[in-house]
Amino acid sequence: MTQLGRGDREVRLSLSRALVDLGDVTAPLLERAAAHPDPVVATHARATELLRRDPETGFDAAVEEAARVVALGPARAEALAAAQDAAQNAANDAAKTTQTVTPVATVAPAEDAEC
Repeated sequence: MTQLGRGDREVRLSLSRALVDLGDVTAPLLERAAAHPDPVVATHARATELLRRDPETGFDAAVEEAARVVALGPARAEALAAAQDAAQNAANDAAKTTQTVTPVATVAPAEDAEC
């Protein structure tokens, strides 16, 4: 745990990859480190855990998500994510239900007839 959060991006990425390669055995270490009072350590631990769970996640995206969780706290970050998902779903639903309005063909006025 003493190595989490140290170095530049490349050092952290390398350490994260090594921990991910070790597999599930690192989960307890990362869980403890995610609660570390130093936000750099906690962010690195959370990002590494995200990568461990989903190796297809990019490192930078994992760090951004982890930083949001560390800054907001897990409960607030989860609530924010749920609100964002709900807003996106509502926008998608609105887009699906919006009907396309077809313009009505205009009719040329009849010529005035003499009365």
